[in-house]
Amino acid sequence: MNNTSLKSKIALVFCGHGSTSKIYKLDFLSFIDKIKLKFPNNKIFYCFIEKDKPFINDCLSSIYSKFHKIIFIPLLIFKGTHYEVDIKEAIYLMEKKNNSKIIIAKNLNLGKEIASIIQLQVRKKLKNTNQSLLVILSSFSKSSSVYRSIYYYSRILMKNLKFKNCFIGSFGNERLIIKNLKEQKDKIFLHPIFLFNGYLYDSILKKFSNEFKRRLFFIEPLLQNEKFFYYVYNKINLILERE
Repeated sequence: MNNTSLKSKIALVFCGHGSTSKIYKLDFLSFIDKIKLKFPNNKIFYCFIEKDKPFINDCLSSIYSKFHKIIFIPLLIFKGTHYEVDIKEAIYLMEKKNNSKIIIAKNLNLGKEIASIIQLQVRKKLKNTNQSLLVILSSFSKSSSVYRSIYYYSRILMKNLKFKNCFIGSFGNERLIIKNLKEQKDKIFLHPIFLFNGYLYDSILKKFSNEFKRRLFFIEPLLQNEKFFYYVYNKINLILERE
C-alpha cells in the first residue's frame, strides 16, 4: 500500500473550545478551510468541547467506523482541564466501546518555538520594546500549570525583547491591570493568548483600545499569524509521518 493510500484512511479531527461568538466560528472555519488545502489526502473533520456543534462525541461517533485511524488534534494552547478531562474522557468513552484507534495530539504549548514566532511579530509593530510594557492575558483557568506555562513563556519574551516590565493576567481581572497601567506613560504591547478571535479576545482588545488608544500595540489571534499556522501544520505533518 502506498503512502497516499494509507493517508486516505486516516481522519484528522480538529477540536476547538467553542464559543457563542459568531466571530469565533468564522475564524475557526477559516482555519479549517486552510488546513483542508494543506492535507488533500486526508479527510478533515472538526468538533467543539462546548457551546458549538458538533460536540466531540457526536463527531467521533459519526466517523469512527469509517477510518482505520483517527488523529484527534486539540486546538488548545494549554494542557488544562479541557485537555486532561473533557477531551480525554470523551475519547476514553468512545474507545471503551470500540477498538482503540484514536491518537490524541499534544496541546500546542507555550515555549521557545512559539516565542520565536511572536518575537518577529512584536518587532514589526514596536521597535523600542525596552521602553514599553508587555501585557499577557489569557482565559481564566483553575489549573496552576497554565499559569506556570504563561510565566515561563513571559520570561522568554522579556529576555529576548527587553521589555521594561511585564503584567500577566486572565480574563476577568484585566481591569486591575488597566488601573495599574494608567499610572504609567509607557507604550503598551498587548498579547492576548488566544488561537482565534472571539468574545474574550474582542472584549479584552476593546477595553485596552478604549483606554490607551495610540500608545497601545497588540497582537492578533495566533492562528491569524501565517508563521504560527505553519507551526501547527508542521506538527500535524510529523504525526502523520510517524503513522
